[in-house]
Amino acid sequence: MMAYDRFISICFPLTYEKLMSPSNVIICIIFIWLIPFGRVTITLSITAIRVMLSLYFLILSPVLNPVIYGARTGKINEAIKAKIMNLKGFLSKQNMNF
Repeated sequence: MMAYDRFISICFPLTYEKLMSPSNVIICIIFIWLIPFGRVTITLSITAIRVMLSLYFLILSPVLNPVIYGARTGKINEAIKAKIMNLKGFLSKQNMNF
């Protein structure tokens, strides 16, 4: 506040009395005191968003993963079984040739 007061007195000496009236000084002091509370509120809201995203990626995403890829897993299992059956058939044909 003192720096602002000195800035006004040096740069605008003719309008100093008007700019630094008691009501303007009180408004400046209230504003200066409210800035940290606004910063705390913003910090808390950002922290809350980070916590929610962390919970999503740590809990919800792994829980939903089997549901999302469940249909795919069935197809993959069928494909693996088919390959194993083909491999067994191929190996049994190879054993017969000897």
